Amino acid sequence: MSQLPQTIPSYLIEVVPEFKVEGETVLSGPAMTLGEDLSFSFAVTMPVFGTRISISPVIAGSYLSVAVVGGSVSVKGLAEPKLTDVLG
Repeated sequence: MSQLPQTIPSYLIEVVPEFKVEGETVLSGPAMTLGEDLSFSFAVTMPVFGTRISISPVIAGSYLSVAVVGGSVSVKGLAEPKLTDVLG
């Protein structure tokens, strides 16, 4: 008989949010409880419409993939995100 429990309450599990570019972690946040809400925000600047900021909630422990499609995306901008840009 195993000494390990069959279940673990989610409030006992902590996860660390990470922002990766091409598999390399470029930003990490503080540990948070599994299932907790995390505010993910980003800004898109368009020549005609200006800058628009989007905010989306992400559940801690889930996976979010961000695809960038544009005519002139700055590689430096993707490689050096700011904590406030990504984690709200």
